[in-house]
Amino acid sequence: MLKDGDWLRHQYLSRRKGIEEIKDIIGCNIDVLEYWFEKHGINIQNNVEYRELHNKEWLSLKYESRKWKIEKICEEVGCSERYLRKRLRKLDIDIRKEDRLQYPNLHDKSWMKSKYIEEDLTAKAISEQLGCAHGTVRDYLYEYGIHKRDENPHQLSKLRWLREQYVTQGKSDSEIADMLGVSRSMVRKARQEHDISPEPEYPKLRDKQWLKRKWEKDLLSPGEIGKLAGGAKSETVRDWLFKHDIL
Repeated sequence: MLKDGDWLRHQYLSRRKGIEEIKDIIGCNIDVLEYWFEKHGINIQNNVEYRELHNKEWLSLKYESRKWKIEKICEEVGCSERYLRKRLRKLDIDIRKEDRLQYPNLHDKSWMKSKYIEEDLTAKAISEQLGCAHGTVRDYLYEYGIHKRDENPHQLSKLRWLREQYVTQGKSDSEIADMLGVSRSMVRKARQEHDISPEPEYPKLRDKQWLKRKWEKDLLSPGEIGKLAGGAKSETVRDWLFKHDIL
């Protein structure tokens, strides 16, 4: 249901259901629901929810004048901390030092833009510098309006490299996506375009004991082992011998 923008829009804007009610129907937390509202371009201000957070005078009174803590305002309004922090930045209300989160550079739009656009770093590379998850970096890039580049790495256009990852090393779409710092769907699309099966073609070669027995006990050559494994090339067999530390 979260991916169905029309359904969310109907529940929230047409049927006037609140964030808490929709959250309970779906069975998710507020952070996740707010993320998908943003993803579908549903403006929370268009409903009765969080009206206070779009009123700079009210928010400034609570946060700056009365020194309410972030947690207290969230409890009062019923929103997540992430959304409140977003509204504070949007309304140019400085977040107090004691309320600042980890990874201060993550909250510095200029720094993020410099890393992502000028230095041409991927979200994964930025996350490694900060020490946070790269999904968090992507969320903030989206929030700041720093548009994602076409991040299709050159490796995804190379059949031999992809076959090495999937067939020889037995990696999944997710593992390759994390390694390159891109989305899983981008990797899956490249795999499908190259007509590569997500399952390794030679499962016997992944079996260390089987391979070790054929190499050390039966004294078979890589070519002979390859035939028994289902037609693998000698080169592929040698790769697995090295991978299993048999050679």
